[in-house]
Formats: sequence, C-alpha cells, structure tokens
Amino acid sequence: MFSGCSESVCACHGIRLSVAVKAGKSCRPQRLDAPCETNAVAAHPLRRAVGVLIFFILTSFGSWAAAEERVEERDSDGDGRVDTQIFYEGDVTVKMVLDRNQDGRGDETLYFKEGRPEKAEKDSNFDRKIDTWVEYDDKGFPSLIASDKQRKDGKPDTWRYLRNGLVYKREWDRNFDGKPDFRTIEIHNRLVEKQYDDDFDGRFEKVEKPPKRGSTGIAKTTAG
Repeated sequence: MFSGCSESVCACHGIRLSVAVKAGKSCRPQRLDAPCETNAVAAHPLRRAVGVLIFFILTSFGSWAAAEERVEERDSDGDGRVDTQIFYEGDVTVKMVLDRNQDGRGDETLYFKEGRPEKAEKDSNFDRKIDTWVEYDDKGFPSLIASDKQRKDGKPDTWRYLRNGLVYKREWDRNFDGKPDFRTIEIHNRLVEKQYDDDFDGRFEKVEKPPKRGSTGIAKTTAG
C-alpha cells in the first residue's frame, strides 16, 4: 500500500491503481470486474507494444504456414479423374493419397519423412477399412508389412519382415491376441526354420528345421 491507495488492479488497464500516486492522482480500491476509474493511469506503453508485436508474429506465422502447405492433384492413368493427391510443406513431399480402384476415395496413404517414404496404410480389398501397414527403411524399401488377413478387425495378424526387398521372417498370430505365436525364418526365399509358441506365453519353445537337401530324414524338432 502507498499513501492509502489500494493495490487493486484496474480491470481494463491491467495495472495496480497505486501507481496513480506517481501521477499525483487519487485512487480507491477497485474490484477486477469493476469499470476503470477515470483517474487511473493508462497502461504502460511498453506492455501495449509487446502485445501488438506478439499478435503480429502469430498472425504472420499462421499466414506463412498456410502459404507453405499445398496439395497437388494428378490423374495418373489419364481417364480424366483425380486418383493421386500429393501434400507438400514447402517443396518437400509429406503425404500421398492414392485411389487405386477409381471410386473417388483414397485407399492408400503414404507418409514421407525428409522426402523419403516412412510408412503407409492401405485398404487392400477396398472395403474402406485399413488392413495393411507398411514401414520403410532409410533407403525407401519396405522393411515390415503387417496385414489383417483373418478376422478383419483392423488389427494385424500376419507380419513379413524384409531386407533389401527379400522376406527373411514371417510371423502369424494364430489365437488373435495381438502377438505372434508362429514364425518362419528364410534365407534367399528358402525356408530354414520354423518356430512355435503353442502355449501362447510369448516364448517360442519349439523349433523345427527342415531336412537338408538330399537327406531322407525328417525335420529336426527341439523344445526348450
């Protein structure tokens, strides 16, 4: 408190009324929701200038961002209908939406990171439900393809892992609990091992290897 003046805040100026003393004015306590006193000191010029500057920065940034985002539409097969939409931020591609069955709806969305494919979502049977998910490596090649092939519930139940375009591992979810319980290992498209989690505890306790070429024996099975 100074000279008997209240430290209440002027509702419209946002300053303490006690600063009126410096201007040689009198003041009295005032609620935040009360009208501004006629003898209150005006808001500090610096505070008003900062507010204007912040408003200018925010509005300018919004206009700049909107100007940088654009969509390009293409007709890839020349039938007169748009089947590809490419989304850009500046000159960088960030997303691509494809309509593969020409029904006017996108059924595959490809997402990009730093100009390279990062992941994709697909509706492979055109029932308007995503059933395939793809992840890409740093070179832009698929590294994982997950699919909803059995229950059609929007959750993957098969997985294919790829390296340099070749599948080296496949997995299946046989009891549909969201976890793989059977897998195969491949080398250059040749099956080399099968692994089973028959009790669905998350561990592949049984391994089965096919017989070697020229062998008349059966597959070797181990349990652990």
